[in-house]
Amino acid sequence: MLNTLLFTAFLFLFLTPFFLYIYKTLLILTGFNAKNLCSQLFIARREFHAIVRHDFTSFFSKLTKNTFRPSDLSVTSGLFFLIKSKAYFHQGLGAILRLPSSKPYISKPKPLLPQKSEYRDTCRQNFSNLHTLFAPKLHTKAVMVIHRGQNIYERYGPGIGPDTPLLGWSMTKSWVNALVGILEYEGRLSLDDSHLAPEWAKDQRKHLTVRHLLQMNSGLDWSEEYHRYSDVTNMLYLQHDMFGYALSSTLSEPIGKKWRYSSGTTNLLCGILKSYFATEKEYLRFPYESFASALNMKHFFLETDRRKTFVGSSYGWASLRDWTNFAQLYLQNGRWNGKPLFSDYWVNFSLQPSYGSLGTYGAHFWLNKKSSSAGKSIPNIPEDCFIAQGFQGQRIFIVPSLELIALRFGTTPSQSFDNQDFLERIINSINI
Repeated sequence: MLNTLLFTAFLFLFLTPFFLYIYKTLLILTGFNAKNLCSQLFIARREFHAIVRHDFTSFFSKLTKNTFRPSDLSVTSGLFFLIKSKAYFHQGLGAILRLPSSKPYISKPKPLLPQKSEYRDTCRQNFSNLHTLFAPKLHTKAVMVIHRGQNIYERYGPGIGPDTPLLGWSMTKSWVNALVGILEYEGRLSLDDSHLAPEWAKDQRKHLTVRHLLQMNSGLDWSEEYHRYSDVTNMLYLQHDMFGYALSSTLSEPIGKKWRYSSGTTNLLCGILKSYFATEKEYLRFPYESFASALNMKHFFLETDRRKTFVGSSYGWASLRDWTNFAQLYLQNGRWNGKPLFSDYWVNFSLQPSYGSLGTYGAHFWLNKKSSSAGKSIPNIPEDCFIAQGFQGQRIFIVPSLELIALRFGTTPSQSFDNQDFLERIINSINI
């Protein structure tokens, strides 16, 4: 009897962590579906069945049962009758997992008086070699090419159009670069600001600066794996307070001595930025009034977590033309309609390789620079190319030497999207 009890106890202790890991992993899957479906419905205004058909392409996503309740603006995603996640839409905040709907906290501000785009929507050109990007298996939603300020190619997939907000995933991180840059230009923030959080006051984390966080040189421990249970999936789909979760990360490396890509670091920045505003309402309005309105981004939306902290790592929405305006801002060294949004050196700073990144990463932008130990990440493309890059093949390529901007949105598995092939097709088509 005693041996049986001991064996049972041992088996329980041994298997519990395994089953808990499986449970959390499946909860992340249903959380991903519920959150994404809710956002697509209420931000992008897409049709329910079209979202499920075109966006939920993985094997496990197809196993989930998804239901939409207009009465409380909620979406539920379930798996095997046991695991369910529910997301509610909140006006001005976005889709939030497991938070009962309440009165809107803040309405989405309307853009200020429209301004002209920085490119002319007049010159159109058919690129037959780009049309294959819209093959059904690639799930491409939209592509645009701007050359020398002219819109020379613009095409959309089924159910997507010029007014459809598109999710940038980690391209949103580059928006955070812009938000920090605006505050720096206004004199409200310095790259070398330290002592960023009271929770870090008694340990070495107090020495972390805004510069360290922008360049992903914080030394904080973090796992960035999207297809299993990890820090990033835990934060996005199992945590109400994403800033608080990232804030609890401990140092695993000396500050400034190692590069580690981390969505948690971006959300740390988003939470820390709150301390630079007098009120929460001012913080929530800042991206709309000082960034999106300045660029005439009419369909801009930046979601928050339950604690009303922007999820700058992942949840930025804008139309294809809005995203293009953002790219054009950086091609023009931070100026729009002749007026600067950033300090003169900001874009150059943003494109300096982070320590330890081997020339692949700057301040929340991907780079294409050579290093002493590695070649360019996109070999046949100019070295001055820099990129905003997101999950499932979201891309913005900016190539100053060619006066070229190229954008692509879709739900293609990241490993199936070829950056070099995409850019080479464009460059060969316009003979530059």
